[in-house]
Amino acid sequence: MAKWSEIFSISEGFRLCFLGVKKGQVGWFKHAMAWVGLFGIVFVLCLYAVIVTPLGLLTGGYLWAREVKEYIFWGDMHEPKLSGDSKILKEEIDTVKEQNKELKEQIKEQIDELKEQMKLILHAVADKKS
Repeated sequence: MAKWSEIFSISEGFRLCFLGVKKGQVGWFKHAMAWVGLFGIVFVLCLYAVIVTPLGLLTGGYLWAREVKEYIFWGDMHEPKLSGDSKILKEEIDTVKEQNKELKEQIKEQIDELKEQMKLILHAVADKKS
């Protein structure tokens, strides 16, 4: 079970993983380097977010990627882009679905015809018995 001190701060295991060393190979200096490095990364990311977000809002997202601008300002408007193979497969699936519908209709017609023939046969058999 994790300790609360490891949940609310950078855990020792994560610092060791960040340094790329095993547990027994670490001294206080390497721990300090890990703390500085990890907090440096977090600081740079926060600073980037604090600077780029207002600039993007002021400039209409000029500094943002096109996908981010579309999602934030216009929402999810486009259908997913399909590759050439996916388009071909989609067309084939659509044609198979249409063929399947046609076959179902033909089968229903054949079933209705067979029902009528069975009624005629049953009436003929019933007439012969009486």
